[in-house]
Amino acid sequence: MHVSRTSVPGVGFIHHAVTRDGQHLGVLVERSGRRQIFAYGNTDDHEEIIARLVLDSDEADYVAGILHSVAISDRIGDLERKFVELGSPSEGGNSLEPQRNSQPPGISL
Repeated sequence: MHVSRTSVPGVGFIHHAVTRDGQHLGVLVERSGRRQIFAYGNTDDHEEIIARLVLDSDEADYVAGILHSVAISDRIGDLERKFVELGSPSEGGNSLEPQRNSQPPGISL
């Protein structure tokens, strides 16, 4: 996929993309957080917008989660498991609990 980004003065940025199949789309990211998604059609050597979706930032986040190849909840679960493994002495990791010495290092009584 080829993607280009262009500044839209006073508004934000627009990302134009062309898929492997030659389909054209645009995503306008407004400073307000709102997103506009455009689907373009090719007619007589110029592109026209054939569909437009307007999404608030929370809606855009939800759609991004749907489109992502691995759900965010699954990625968080993977990170939590890795974190536990890193902290588990039985798995060869380091304990995340503070070391409890009878005295601070470098001090002898």
